[in-house]
Amino acid sequence: MKEKQIDRGSIDVGDENIRLYDIENSLLPSVSTVTDFYSDSLKEHILTKWRNKYDGVGIVHHEDIKHLKGLRGTIAHAKTLSEFVEGEIWGEEEQDAKYNLENFDSFRESYIDTDEYPWNPDTVPFFEDGESAVDWCERTVPQIKQEFLDETLTDIEDVIAVEQYLYSLKHNFAGQVDLIYRKSNGDIVLCDLKTSKSIYHTHKLQVAGYAEAYEEMYDTTVDMLKIARSSPESRGSTHEFEVELQWEETRENYFDEFTTLLYYVEYLLIEEGWDTVKEMFEARK
Repeated sequence: MKEKQIDRGSIDVGDENIRLYDIENSLLPSVSTVTDFYSDSLKEHILTKWRNKYDGVGIVHHEDIKHLKGLRGTIAHAKTLSEFVEGEIWGEEEQDAKYNLENFDSFRESYIDTDEYPWNPDTVPFFEDGESAVDWCERTVPQIKQEFLDETLTDIEDVIAVEQYLYSLKHNFAGQVDLIYRKSNGDIVLCDLKTSKSIYHTHKLQVAGYAEAYEEMYDTTVDMLKIARSSPESRGSTHEFEVELQWEETRENYFDEFTTLLYYVEYLLIEEGWDTVKEMFEARK
């Protein structure tokens, strides 16, 4: 299939931030944006408890935790997936993450100081023993990388793609999957790396979407979906791997749920007006 030029960025629609891919003048919501709209009572209960626990009063603020782990996730993906390509995966996004880690202390006040989360200079630092954000990242990323490689390398016969952009013009969404490879028996495996404490329901929705897009683009079958999780801060096991045979639902059911969320994102964009959406997308550059 002919490669299409891809641009990506985010816009604010009402109170929602929506990430979009521009593919041949079609603005497609990102897979992760779609699954951000997934919600259930247990998820909301857990998030509320977590935010209340890390409220920045004498302890670390939950926005700090989220921000730092997002930066580390970007670095961990680059360092890990570079093992499957010639050279190193390192671009503007990774350089920005490194810069933000190096300057984390000076940035904290600017992004925390809001009406909802006022800056508290007496907040206990995120790291113990004076460890910097960069040192924390450099200490934990090798563990994430090694856990992923120890399991995955034994399974791979041939690497098909790394950090592959995928899109569906039939269903109107796009995204980027971490690794696609072929096993020795010829099966094609689509694998996504997560640096989270658990493998969540939304992760399964995401890879179901990626599989649908890959099969549409290349007119072939994805034989297996796989999620790899690694988080040095987890209690108990710091890593796990799941394949779709272990899941409660079929791939088709997960994709059906994904498309239901996608319809809601499309509704928000239609309500905003496509001309306005396109203007906002262009203005963000």
